[in-house]
Amino acid sequence: MSLRRAPEFRGARAEGGGGAGAPVPSGRKPRHGVGKRGRRKTPKRVARRPDPDQWSENELLALHEAVALLWPRGPLTVSSLRTAIAKGHLGHARIAGRLYTTRAALGAMSECRRIPEGGRPSEADWEAHLASLLPGKGGRGG
Repeated sequence: MSLRRAPEFRGARAEGGGGAGAPVPSGRKPRHGVGKRGRRKTPKRVARRPDPDQWSENELLALHEAVALLWPRGPLTVSSLRTAIAKGHLGHARIAGRLYTTRAALGAMSECRRIPEGGRPSEADWEAHLASLLPGKGGRGG
């Protein structure tokens, strides 16, 4: 049995083996959400308004939009935002099974806080901090 290059593939397995240079069917589109060369596509809403100042503080952002808008190449990912939500550090809304957040909630999450000598801040300290950010509760939130 001879190994010949199939016409629908770029490159032959016999020539380069598998791995990163493995052939891809020529008619196949990249995976959903990933553009050429493995880079993430910019969400449509973020592509229309790429400047964070064009978004209001309380406008709902899907998690992937928040990451693309505020940390396009940065340290936070959708997974890290989900972890922050699970730990109760990030305010969010769940609408139709999807998670949304706001720039204000992301700002509150990333605000530096003094950590007591015993380790992490107490739940009461954290709740008092969040309450100070809410509008109409005597805090600075507006």
